[in-house]
Amino acid sequence: MLKWMIGSLFVSLLALAGNLKLHLLHAEFVAAQHTAQRLQQENRQYVAMVLALRQQASRHDQALTALHTQQARIRVTHTHRITRIHAYDEIPALHQWATGHVPDAIVRLHTHPTFTHARDYAQRLSACDRLQAARKRPPHKR
Repeated sequence: MLKWMIGSLFVSLLALAGNLKLHLLHAEFVAAQHTAQRLQQENRQYVAMVLALRQQASRHDQALTALHTQQARIRVTHTHRITRIHAYDEIPALHQWATGHVPDAIVRLHTHPTFTHARDYAQRLSACDRLQAARKRPPHKR
């Protein structure tokens, strides 16, 4: 009978160990499923990021192409303008006018003291050049 009890106990222990191993395997399986789901979600996010980055790179390439086109047009325009300017130098009267002395009246138009207040401006103007105060007009009658 003792043999039978030991054998029965051994079978029970084996069954218990089997159940424990089964529970451990099930827990590992559930953890592996959660890990797989998390990795799939991360993978979808990475794929979305890569797609967004590719679209952004495509837009940047288009913008860069447009900038290169604009730069080429500006270069052509600049070259054309420089050519025209050099052509003007070949006209003697225009060259003499451009390199000649500027009349004093014109120089005075471009030179004036720095004004820090409105009264400074008023003092600079001569009596005949001063701006007159705005007058009140009668209301418009229909």
